[in-house]
Amino acid sequence: MMKSCAGNGTAAGITATALLAAFLLFVGCGEEPPPPIVIDGEVEDWSGLVPDQSARVVAQQPDAALRYLEAVRDSGRLLLRFGLLEEQVLQRHNRLVLVLRAGTGSDTTRLLWRFGARNGTLETSGGTRPLLVSDLDLVTSPGFSDTTFEVSIRLPSHIMGVRFNHSDGLGVRLVHAGDGTALPARGYLNTPAMLEHQPLTPLSFEKPDSHAVRIAVWNVREDGLLKRPAPFRRILRALQPDVLLLGEVFEMTAEQAADTLNLWVPGAHHQAHWRTVKHTDGSIVALRGEVERSQPIPDGTGDGFLIHLQQWDEPLFLVHAWAACCDMDSLRQVHVDRIAAFVRDARDPSGPMQIRPTTPLVLAGDFNLVGWSRQYHSLKEGRIVRTDLLGEGAAPDGDGTALADAQPRHFSAPFTYAWRNDDSGFTPGRLEMLFYSDSRLEMINGFVLHDSLPDSLKEAFGLQKGDVREASDHMPLVVDLVVKGE
Repeated sequence: MMKSCAGNGTAAGITATALLAAFLLFVGCGEEPPPPIVIDGEVEDWSGLVPDQSARVVAQQPDAALRYLEAVRDSGRLLLRFGLLEEQVLQRHNRLVLVLRAGTGSDTTRLLWRFGARNGTLETSGGTRPLLVSDLDLVTSPGFSDTTFEVSIRLPSHIMGVRFNHSDGLGVRLVHAGDGTALPARGYLNTPAMLEHQPLTPLSFEKPDSHAVRIAVWNVREDGLLKRPAPFRRILRALQPDVLLLGEVFEMTAEQAADTLNLWVPGAHHQAHWRTVKHTDGSIVALRGEVERSQPIPDGTGDGFLIHLQQWDEPLFLVHAWAACCDMDSLRQVHVDRIAAFVRDARDPSGPMQIRPTTPLVLAGDFNLVGWSRQYHSLKEGRIVRTDLLGEGAAPDGDGTALADAQPRHFSAPFTYAWRNDDSGFTPGRLEMLFYSDSRLEMINGFVLHDSLPDSLKEAFGLQKGDVREASDHMPLVVDLVVKGE
């Protein structure tokens, strides 16, 4: 039964005629279509769906390991969100299995994906084939531990040459292989197609305000500026950043980086020339402005700067840092604890940085947050785990609150990941992050530059097909900030 102006209903499947009728019903009821679902780990956008647009099942037992499962099909993809009783890292050390069933009778195909093992199988009457992340164009979020996750899977008509007839119906089931519990407990959750939704919020490729400062964060992967200069030149010239935070620049000196940027992205006058500072670990901070003072993070992986930019009347406290990769959770926690302690101490009037409470902060870098969520909260909220070594944490914004997480999405797609390597066995991830003082700063625009950028924009800004992928497996994360009240 379709939703009416007077009440709600549920449906296991929706035909094309019913979809058209439902969309017209939205208009007739004076309701707007729901917003698009962005795979960003935030699930508020799911609340705009009415029962006919998605299928949902909830656990009956309050202590069940699997809490709920919701599914919808949209624009050739299957979108899922599910909740767990206990916090998990989705891509390791769990026994969660997603099962999809497509087709009927002898045409039935089953797809199994084991999240913790990061592999799957495709089962047909003719046998079984192994599956990798790249076979499904699988995207999950968040990349660190949580109790709620979003998943996106591409739904082609064939997978590895095997027919996947989801047009006749697609069933979804989530199984906890450890204790055998499942949602739904029996059978499959039938997924309806999604109704027409609102378009993605338009973004600006250029800075939308002359008072905005554009900050770009980018891991260039193993000296990409030297080894693969052509795509970097085109991309940086198109982006026109004011502050550029680079990672994995090992062979290039700070002076060479400044000369390169002044050649590739020249400013209109002397004050717009690039100034660069390099950390011993290969990180480079480049800016069109002045550095008043700087300080390395003690025993850490980055630096703090008090900088002056021509767009703003007041300075910016900029911290560029990184944290340990991959399975090194303990070391990564040490790194983010030191970052949090550094920001806390920098605002101490008697400390080396002497940053005033009213000075806005931007904290950005390649933080590799693929483990436990407490590392994310250390950066965003200033929480310190090793208080025995570093003391108690403190909220990093000058007004005593947490920082805002910029989390821009792709320019033309509903994803927020800024790293992708299909040969790695991992799903794409949000390794680069940018946090800012929302007490003083406002984010007015931002995006992750992905090769899905429309051809018209590529042509307009001098980009070529595949530039981003050729440059690095990381993507530029771009944020435009203004000072509130200016």
